[in-house]
Amino acid sequence: MSNLTRVRIIGIDCAADPKNIAVASAIQAGARLTVDNLFFGQSIGGTRTKRLKRLATDIAKQASTETPTLLAFDAPLGWPVAMRQALAEGVAGSVAGVPDDASHMFRRITDRFVARETHKVPQSVGASLVARLTHTALRLIHMIEEECREHNISMATAPMSRHDSFRQDVHLIEVYPALVGPLFLDAQSHGFKNWSGVSDKLKKFREENWDIVAQRLEERLQTDCASWTDEVVNDTKRLHDHGLDAILCAWTAWRFLQGKCVSPALAGAEITDEHLAREGWIWFDRQTPALGSQRVAKKVVSAR
Repeated sequence: MSNLTRVRIIGIDCAADPKNIAVASAIQAGARLTVDNLFFGQSIGGTRTKRLKRLATDIAKQASTETPTLLAFDAPLGWPVAMRQALAEGVAGSVAGVPDDASHMFRRITDRFVARETHKVPQSVGASLVARLTHTALRLIHMIEEECREHNISMATAPMSRHDSFRQDVHLIEVYPALVGPLFLDAQSHGFKNWSGVSDKLKKFREENWDIVAQRLEERLQTDCASWTDEVVNDTKRLHDHGLDAILCAWTAWRFLQGKCVSPALAGAEITDEHLAREGWIWFDRQTPALGSQRVAKKVVSAR
């Protein structure tokens, strides 16, 4: 599909617990993006599996065979190659196959690349809650694929490796909305020197000054030729953090389609086709500020 003038974009703020999943649906038409729907796992009753199944159904309903659809997941979509190898070779009580550096085992190349470029260190995929998050995301993807198949909609479960490589009706990428917030807050002009300060400020703004956060987000969206409907603004107030992050996932996917995100090519020889296929890649905007002291930067480099 070479015509990307109209694309359905769905941002998915994933969570280990399906009730905390938020989904923002948007449409790219020409040079504009409009966020027109927002829904939450919290509003769905039943078991964990029923929540995921309903979310998958609702997400698949947004897709069609006439308009390409891009799913943007805020969740690791692959496991570290080093961890795969260690688990395959290891036996109880032995360090066989286990790297000396734990971060090398539990972090993917894309995680280390993000840390090096932005000084924001993604949580390790091998960590308890993040591993559960990945497990939930992969189950949801499988259910979405099943729903699409029932409606004769083709879906590629392998994440896209470039912004113009649509081959099926539905594709997916991995994004990281934690990197997007500072762009809307204009963190550098506020004098923030590290990511913890930005995160604390954003959290405080979300909790105490939602109207200000919403206004800034709307102003930034308008600057980028994007917008959201009044219904979405009202829905977002129901679940601030998750709803906002889902919108930021969709916005990042839009930037991805414009070719304005950092590609795996910048990692050079560090990442091979095998690593990319097995581990995935975090797409983030080229404008993402690198916040962090020299001490943090050195820590990131030494972690490799």
